[in-house]
Amino acid sequence: MFENRFSFLKRTDLYLVHTNINKYNTMNQYLITAYDFTDTEALNRRMAVRPIHLDGARQLRENGNFVIGGAMLNEEGKMIGSTMVLQFNSEEELNAWKQNEPYITQHVWETVDVKPFRVANLEV
Repeated sequence: MFENRFSFLKRTDLYLVHTNINKYNTMNQYLITAYDFTDTEALNRRMAVRPIHLDGARQLRENGNFVIGGAMLNEEGKMIGSTMVLQFNSEEELNAWKQNEPYITQHVWETVDVKPFRVANLEV
């Protein structure tokens, strides 16, 4: 069952995650857990902003800041928030990301929790 849920991942996607973890392991890593607003227009705002948010995630990946992330789903399979592991050289870079993240600036995420995190290095 586990394999079926993640069958959309290609070997190249997993390689990128692996590469970002090991190449940039000197960066500070953060677990971001964000829940969407629950008003009647919340999902519409999310879907309107999503292309810009995903463009930003692609840029983070190219810069080595994106480790992994995705949408959290409710029991019906609807997006209700996001979880990401990001990494930055400094708190200033993290704060700059937060100030420019469209899901924050366009009121998609109601709460954003950022915790220091360390991805397990299984290469050791």
